[in-house]
Amino acid sequence: MALRSNQKHAQTVSLNETIQRDSDDSLSLMDCISKDEDDIIDTFMKKENIEKMMAHFKILDQREQDILIKRYGLFNHEEMTQKAIALQYNISRSYVSRIEKRAIIQLCKAFYQ
Repeated sequence: MALRSNQKHAQTVSLNETIQRDSDDSLSLMDCISKDEDDIIDTFMKKENIEKMMAHFKILDQREQDILIKRYGLFNHEEMTQKAIALQYNISRSYVSRIEKRAIIQLCKAFYQ
């Protein structure tokens, strides 16, 4: 109502303004648009960021690539725990963690340059 009373903002519509009210709930414009639009935007942003990140994936050595692929289930691989990866490589879980962290830092640096 405050927006409507102000002539300068007479054509402004609040996204939080109630557009439907029933006995249990009220529905705002934001409720109608945010769910689908946010999902679409999130999906697009994730896909775009993954594609950018994958362009830099080649800077990692083979073991770093393999560990990230297995750890995060990239390229349709099943996600694995650090412990399971450590058993495969015959190294400690903490060493897998260090390799994973180092690889992610490398990717992030390349991604944001």
